[in-house]
Amino acid sequence: MPSLFPENMRQTAWAKVNLSLAIGCKLPDGYHNVESLVVFADFGDEITCSHTSSHENEHTVNLHIEGVFAQELNTHCAPCDNLLMRVYQMFLPFLRHTYSQGQSLDIVLTKNIPIAAGLGGGSADAGALARLLARHTRQDINQILTPLSALGSDIIACLHARTCLMRAKGEKIIFLPSHKPLYGVLVNPNQALSTAHVFAHFDSQNNASTHTETPSQIQIQSDLLTTALAHSNELQSSAIALMPVINDMLLEIEAQQGCQLARLSGSGATCFGIFNTQENARLASHNIQKGAPKHWVKMARFGDFIY
Repeated sequence: MPSLFPENMRQTAWAKVNLSLAIGCKLPDGYHNVESLVVFADFGDEITCSHTSSHENEHTVNLHIEGVFAQELNTHCAPCDNLLMRVYQMFLPFLRHTYSQGQSLDIVLTKNIPIAAGLGGGSADAGALARLLARHTRQDINQILTPLSALGSDIIACLHARTCLMRAKGEKIIFLPSHKPLYGVLVNPNQALSTAHVFAHFDSQNNASTHTETPSQIQIQSDLLTTALAHSNELQSSAIALMPVINDMLLEIEAQQGCQLARLSGSGATCFGIFNTQENARLASHNIQKGAPKHWVKMARFGDFIY
């Protein structure tokens, strides 16, 4: 059989940004229904696959993690528990029919997205690897959406990496028309914030008898910024209660010239700012990093990017 990867194959796992997020009350299974306006930034983790000869008779896989946030990822997640390994297991039957035994699949994850940051890093990685393996095993990605969604509620959105509305528990998506990129800045305090803890605080502050199971639906306006401004992130106050520095970051972003919106992404702790020009976004990135040198600051465009 021919080799699956005649040369290194690469996919970018684009960082996910929640421009708005509405939350329903806690469901019996512990999850929540959500309504979220989602875009993707023009940077992310990188996944490279290649093959090498192996002394094993069975197909094997090796996962290597490198990059700025590799150490933090290894601290939070053992390699065997990484979502990439679970995606590989999903594709293993197809891989066995695609390349010969005695070959090892080497996956290199270059971790550029902060850990537990509200940017969908793990789901973005899983979606990117699924795109790559589906393409090179000639599988219809739509045939594995259900098992993929079981790995994480936002993996389907990250798989497609297109501007969309996320609904239900996050697995139902509605694609939105293409739009001009937004100029943004992302700021993270280099501290991980547990999604579970943020949701637990949110639940403690919202009485199930008065909080609806289904969140209010987002009404799409003339453009993404107008739509985002008409809504909010309902987890933001809970994230600030657990990590007060988030409020400081939001105030700093808002103070920058040309800022049109400053908000928390997802459950945090990353905050984003949207600016009226690319130059103002660049200046804001510079000023925020200078004032908070220990923070992670990234200028980015928000939109749809070809993978």
